[in-house]
Amino acid sequence: MDRLNYKGNQTWSKGGKVMEIVPMDIQHVLQNVKFPANKNDIIQQARSSGSIADPLLENLGMLPDKEYANANEVVKELERI
Repeated sequence: MDRLNYKGNQTWSKGGKVMEIVPMDIQHVLQNVKFPANKNDIIQQARSSGSIADPLLENLGMLPDKEYANANEVVKELERI
């Protein structure tokens, strides 16, 4: 599976394909997560929202396994992936 990199309003896969994930998608998913939360909590709560795109779910799966205090910490970590 290609790793995704966020650039502006688009996400580029390692192979150069543009994926349709925008920061608003991430914020929409994370707005319902109860923080502090660890990686597994975030993924579980994102899945239960029912509106998460597969590429974003895959990216959440690549997060380091630690506790996140808020959505901004998750977004910053996703930008590093």
